[in-house]
Amino acid sequence: KELSEISGQTETYESSTLKCVDKLSEDMPIEEIRNVLDEVIAATKVIRSSGESTQQRLKETTENMLVLQKEFEQAKSELLVDFLTGVLNRKGFYETLERCVSETTGHLSLLIVDIDHFKKFNDTHGHIVGDEVLRFIAKNMQKSVRGNDYTARIGGEEFAVILPKTPLLGATTVAETLRASFAKLKLEKKSKSESLGTITVSIGVAQYRP
Repeated sequence: KELSEISGQTETYESSTLKCVDKLSEDMPIEEIRNVLDEVIAATKVIRSSGESTQQRLKETTENMLVLQKEFEQAKSELLVDFLTGVLNRKGFYETLERCVSETTGHLSLLIVDIDHFKKFNDTHGHIVGDEVLRFIAKNMQKSVRGNDYTARIGGEEFAVILPKTPLLGATTVAETLRASFAKLKLEKKSKSESLGTITVSIGVAQYRP
């Protein structure tokens, strides 16, 4: 709309100035020449004022579009994130894995991580404590992998790690490091300093083959 208005105003300005120029002649009295120039100046002031107003509207429209785009990207991103742990959810996992497969020019590996006997842990200590453990697992997994790797929660107590540019041997090393680090940890409730024992994980490792 704004661009259409600018185009219309420009055409009107050009038309009016051309008419003024057509009025000029060599034998025209000075007073009439001044009148013609006054018309051109007046038309110029109008188009300049209008242009400034339109530019401001265009600037505001652009800023609003950028805000909307940012909000849309944020909303889209939130749809791909697990609300409990903050890592990718199952949908985010599949979309990211598909993108990594299409972009890979070399190695691409995947870890599937399952918390051992988690149902029994939930039954013993309750789901609130279980949720804290899931958050703890996700947080530590993210800290243990590189910045260009992707951690996801793909089931109740199942996680996955996508490892771009990582061969099978390297992925196996990452998996063993993760497994050993969790096995060493002893969990306890913050509020009561009550021991919750240890949490162990089992990890499967695979490499993508075109």
